[in-house]
Amino acid sequence: MRKYSLVIPALLIGAILGIKFQHLLHNDPVSENTDKFNKILNTSFNDYVDETDPDQLTEAALIGLMEKLDVHSLYINSEDMRLVTEEFRGSFEGIGISYKVLRDTIVIVSTIDGGPSQSAGLVAGDKIINVDAQSAVGIDRDSIPNRIKGEKGSTVKLDISRQGIDSLLVINVTRDKIPFNSVDAAFIVSQDIGLIQINRFSATTHDELSNALKKLSKQGMKRLILDLRNNPGGFLREAVLCADEFLEENKIIVYTKGRQDKGFDDIYRSSAAGNFKNITLIVLINESSASASEILSGSIQDLDRGLVVGTTSFGKGLVQRQYDLADGSAFRLTISRYHTASGRCIQRSLKNKIAYEHLAGRLELRDGSYINNSVEKLKANLLNDDISLGFIDSLPEFKTEHGRTVFGSGGITPDYIVEQDTITPLSIEIRRNSIVFDYVTNVLDYETIRNKYAGKTDDFIRNFEVNSQMIAEFKTLALSREIEWEKEMFATDYEYIKNRIKAEIARKLGGYEALLEVIGKSDKQILKAIDLFPAAEKISKMK
Repeated sequence: MRKYSLVIPALLIGAILGIKFQHLLHNDPVSENTDKFNKILNTSFNDYVDETDPDQLTEAALIGLMEKLDVHSLYINSEDMRLVTEEFRGSFEGIGISYKVLRDTIVIVSTIDGGPSQSAGLVAGDKIINVDAQSAVGIDRDSIPNRIKGEKGSTVKLDISRQGIDSLLVINVTRDKIPFNSVDAAFIVSQDIGLIQINRFSATTHDELSNALKKLSKQGMKRLILDLRNNPGGFLREAVLCADEFLEENKIIVYTKGRQDKGFDDIYRSSAAGNFKNITLIVLINESSASASEILSGSIQDLDRGLVVGTTSFGKGLVQRQYDLADGSAFRLTISRYHTASGRCIQRSLKNKIAYEHLAGRLELRDGSYINNSVEKLKANLLNDDISLGFIDSLPEFKTEHGRTVFGSGGITPDYIVEQDTITPLSIEIRRNSIVFDYVTNVLDYETIRNKYAGKTDDFIRNFEVNSQMIAEFKTLALSREIEWEKEMFATDYEYIKNRIKAEIARKLGGYEALLEVIGKSDKQILKAIDLFPAAEKISKMK
């Protein structure tokens, strides 16, 4: 009897809890709204005057749902998800080219070293006329990847038009696994100063950075410019690993805080593993440096490890988690805010989405401003006159490890403000219409240059000069493309145009890294960063 007397009350309690649980489920707002959505979807499918696609209706509803949260929470359909996965896993399967569409024709900009296209004989400037016997001229830009990419081992037949050859070349390319690099360039920019440019934080970024650092060390690098400009972010873990290369052991790099008891709180600290903890360091950022880029640059600034130079970053202090769905689609949900070592969250206000997307709420200062000046002096250097002087006062202040003032809620404001170069409307039109690429691909006597500098890209970068004949040819091409040639604007942008022509030739000779190296020789922010290394060394030695 004693045994059953214990079981029966337990059963009663379970029954009571079950009734209570069903009651809670029935009144659960999520369940109620699921019922509502199912009712609308079913009725729309069955009763709407025209035939409907339930998949399209569902996807539209999901997009609308995520838009009600914040601009960084989003639904990604299965096709877009495939492309996103390729980008962030660090590889894809294809033929290994980068290309532009120039006047309705696919033109190869470069081939990946050792990739299938290079092995098959494709070269920069080749025009793809047909893909597998179907015309590629005038093809919709969004359709190009589907026509060219494919499974490893499959073959694509390309009909190629090449300058100087009258008939089309038929080239068969066997697709292969192609690396999708996140480190665009690593080179010595001046004396013992190396420069590494990272375009995003993918699954392979830390490995790529480690290899780039080792490469430059062998070339004599003692100081480093880490270029995170236009880097929109990516994997938080990769940003932490990259920061770890430069920080002393057991320093807080970043920590995240979500809703109470949701399990999204983490603290990331530096380890003893990094090999470049003593190198003098400058980090370059701009308004398109976001998320993981801000974690890395913020840790360097907050821990007084080096100098941050450029313009104020984007201001994204939110962390998203990706949830994969059965059909290959996914959604990303903001689950926490991240805080840099000083405790600041640099997320801008999300109340006005349009203002947010137009970069409102960042602390923008005039060229030459030094963030360690007094707040009153910074107020005198506000870039936007229409921002009230109380704007800085509204930003929460934090202290770096050595007591310098930094600000939260408005992006990462660099230690030194160095604005980017500006160009005239003439150069903007030249760039918009790809005139430089068109000139180097179709007009320039590239063969003579290639015969002289083949295998000697470094020699080209040091010694080659764009001459007056090339400028005259370039002007003739620009005029033929209906570019309005203003003499005063040309005089203002003369060095910029020469540099871009040389850079495009360098790309044909030595790839994208060679292009960036040429551009870096006249990049205002890079040149100023070189001058600021004494200040960077001073900050890293503060006590």
